[in-house]
Amino acid sequence: MSTCTRILEPLYYLCSTDMQSRFGRGPRLPTANVYGSTILKDEARLWLKFKSRRLVRKCGHRRPFFGLISRDIPQQVFRLLADVARNLDGFCAPFCCHSDSRTTEVIRFTSIRLLSELLTLLSGLSAKEVALYFKRILATGSRKGHKTCLIVTEEKELCFTYKKNQGKLIISFYFGEWNTNGFPQHT
Repeated sequence: MSTCTRILEPLYYLCSTDMQSRFGRGPRLPTANVYGSTILKDEARLWLKFKSRRLVRKCGHRRPFFGLISRDIPQQVFRLLADVARNLDGFCAPFCCHSDSRTTEVIRFTSIRLLSELLTLLSGLSAKEVALYFKRILATGSRKGHKTCLIVTEEKELCFTYKKNQGKLIISFYFGEWNTNGFPQHT
């Protein structure tokens, strides 16, 4: 069994009931027997786990309180994500903006509520479970008891950037940190 088959086989059996009820089984990817909802479900759960891990790390010197997640995904999968974000009610400017050029396609979120709705739909998790991935309380080290949280506002937006030539999805986001007394450590 090839590596690709072993990776895609479990994804085939995962299906989000919420996505099925809204969009049917979802469009099939070309030249594959895999439905897009199954891949997006697994990817959304990975994105949530990666974001949660980034909230725990110490801040960098160049861009403090900023995180990046990079994933290699096919262009058809990103187009499915963009189509879902475009077709949902309320996902419009200024809270969710789409831009497309010859080399990149970007989806920007300036509302954490819309981001939470999208990830709830894609991952199949409840809204409360998704919200838990956006916040962390540090348990060890010199920052024990500090709280970190994802920040999505007009000034600090979360972006899904897909580089078409490289086949790479980059998720960029900002987060904040509050000490044990509740004072912000970020600006």
